[in-house]
Amino acid sequence: MKAIAAISNNLIIGNQGSLPWKSSEDLAHFKAITTNQCLLMGRKTYQSCPPLKNRITYVLTKGEKSFWIDNLLVFKIFSIKEIPKPESVFLCGGAELYKQFLPECSEFFLTIFDFPAFGDTKFPYSLKEIQKMFPKVELHKSITNGSIYRYSK
Repeated sequence: MKAIAAISNNLIIGNQGSLPWKSSEDLAHFKAITTNQCLLMGRKTYQSCPPLKNRITYVLTKGEKSFWIDNLLVFKIFSIKEIPKPESVFLCGGAELYKQFLPECSEFFLTIFDFPAFGDTKFPYSLKEIQKMFPKVELHKSITNGSIYRYSK
């Protein structure tokens, strides 16, 4: 499994169910990396996103029962092994799923914005912890107000 995220330099990833910044460059990067891939996200992240075309989306919930959102089955999962072909899945939020599944990922595309953001949702790992999990890092791309890094094991 791989992961993709964007954070501010104070580790904020969300505010009231949305991104606390606007970056067409980062959104274009997300689209380029995840098109024709499978995505794994939590229910709140899914509900905060516009429809994501050309992707299979697995949505996880804390609830005990499966339910439907806009023709999409949402279910409870305990292990990434329960997802068919987990190596082709991109973990893309929210904070609780990053906390649970990021250590199982082989690669991590991380946009780090060069500014602090106001928000109510913080990324669960510090940059030091990320670098410990993913010792290989390379600059993937520079964007306005930030950089995109590719971490790997």
